[in-house]
Amino acid sequence: MLTAIGDVMRRVYERGWITTRDGNISMRKREGKYLYITPSGWRKTIVHPEHVVRIEIVKEPLTGIMIPMSVRDNSPPGSSGCTGTCSAIRE
Repeated sequence: MLTAIGDVMRRVYERGWITTRDGNISMRKREGKYLYITPSGWRKTIVHPEHVVRIEIVKEPLTGIMIPMSVRDNSPPGSSGCTGTCSAIRE
């Protein structure tokens, strides 16, 4: 699956639908407990499985809303490691 994400990004770029550094891809298998996100701002021709971030999502006990549980942060000290905002994940 993670290899397929990179393949899709390369094909979309090759077709001219995006520029080399446009956006990213986020996906979750149906009923899956993980959200997979490719890096934003990276060249689409070099995204490989090891570049994909996996975030566990869980149902918040009080509200039932799906929320990110944890993020493996490999960012340099002093940086937030986040380029966007984290919010509830809608089913």
